[in-house]
Amino acid sequence: MLPERRFTKPLARAVVEQRRRLAEDPRDRPQVARAIAALTLEPEEFIEDLQVFLGLRSAYWRLQRDAHARRTQQRDRASCGTLRCASRTAT
Repeated sequence: MLPERRFTKPLARAVVEQRRRLAEDPRDRPQVARAIAALTLEPEEFIEDLQVFLGLRSAYWRLQRDAHARRTQQRDRASCGTLRCASRTAT
């Protein structure tokens, strides 16, 4: 394992923590998205750089979109016993 860089700013430490969590288990996406949303609730208090704020919000929405796509795929697979799914597989 490579040595980790130490971050002194609390926001940077929090982001690194969420990134590590996501790398360890991608199924934690919803929890990581909530944590990023919490970090960006009051940007004027904690985030000095607008680009950092926008990057975090972009990451949040990508995680949300991915989670929604997964739920949709799971729902579609679960409803595969319906007539609609049966007719799709017959062609």
